[in-house]
Amino acid sequence: MRERIIRAALKLFSEKGYHLTNVQEIANCTGIARGTLYTYFSSKKSILVAIYEHYLDCLYKSLDTEPPHEEASFDQRIDYLHGVLKSYLSVALEHEDFLIMQMKEQNINDESVIGFIQDKRNKIYQRFQELMKYVGGKELNHCVLDMAIILNSLIEEYSTVVILDGADISIDDLAGFISDTIVCIFNGFKNKEIEPILSENYLQRVEANDKNIYISEIYEKLSSINKIIQSIYLSPDTKREVEPSLVLINSEMKKKKPDLIIVKGMLRNIAQVNEVKFMAENLIEIFDKLETNKR
Repeated sequence: MRERIIRAALKLFSEKGYHLTNVQEIANCTGIARGTLYTYFSSKKSILVAIYEHYLDCLYKSLDTEPPHEEASFDQRIDYLHGVLKSYLSVALEHEDFLIMQMKEQNINDESVIGFIQDKRNKIYQRFQELMKYVGGKELNHCVLDMAIILNSLIEEYSTVVILDGADISIDDLAGFISDTIVCIFNGFKNKEIEPILSENYLQRVEANDKNIYISEIYEKLSSINKIIQSIYLSPDTKREVEPSLVLINSEMKKKKPDLIIVKGMLRNIAQVNEVKFMAENLIEIFDKLETNKR
């Protein structure tokens, strides 16, 4: 049922836009009562988040393939890139409604949703960086950041041409064209005909800025969760589980080095409350990201 609701909502969001679609229309399109829909999703926003989560995760998984050995030739690495692009483009173009919805929804103004989407997209971008680092090899390691952005731009722009303009381009041809273009640009860097414009210092500054933003976001979300929990009715059993979890989280976060395993465990307890489920799960993802960046 959950997937049916997501598919129905996606269809409406791509046709009408998120802001012009209401929950009753989603329920009607799914063929269920509005009350039934609310047993699966607490709000229209939670449906939007579920859509992004499902489809961006599908895109990320399509990039999760094992490359050939490190001693592979440049041509072998390009062949690998071509295969990865075919897999990624197959997923992207198969979910046409999702891409159309993304193109239409440029004015999402909910910071928590924006942060969630950005986290998911960053994971894909990091995979593009890893992909370009492998394909270029040590000799071209200095231009990985630029190449990841160029790769992402090529995929996004040509996917738009295929979907919105109806260009008759096969996935294999498009993957081949993008692979050939990447080769040309790598050769430009190799022959010093072009120079990278981004550096590791840029990436470090971005990561430091992201960390500060995340820390601010963590405390804002925890404050919101505390306020919501205090203002809503909880069954006695839920209250006995949730309130001590909140106390423990607040206590840990006052420490210089909070135990994130404890904090995330308590957030999972709190996530059983529909009104704060999205924020709690989003916080867990932020903590996971901060832990990954430390390694």
